[in-house]
Amino acid sequence: MNPELTRFKALQMYLDLVREIPEVVEVRLAEHDELHTIISAPPDDDAPCYSVIDAQVKVMRGVKDQPFLFLLLNYEELTLENPANHISSLGELVWKR
Repeated sequence: MNPELTRFKALQMYLDLVREIPEVVEVRLAEHDELHTIISAPPDDDAPCYSVIDAQVKVMRGVKDQPFLFLLLNYEELTLENPANHISSLGELVWKR
């Protein structure tokens, strides 16, 4: 299979899955094809993290030779009161809620 097509298929599958997770704020593509998934949830709420991990596992099982390294980033706050936490240095914005 064409590597670029595999890459597109993996990304599309992942974005379709994380769109269903309300706490996912944005997804960014960084160096070495790392996908950074930004979630907004209290530090003691593990459910969104597990939902994102589940989406990652589904992609890895569903796309042979998936080309991404998935990294889950859980930021404590993404609020106007704390703009320093906004993610601008992680690379290309792929999707934002």
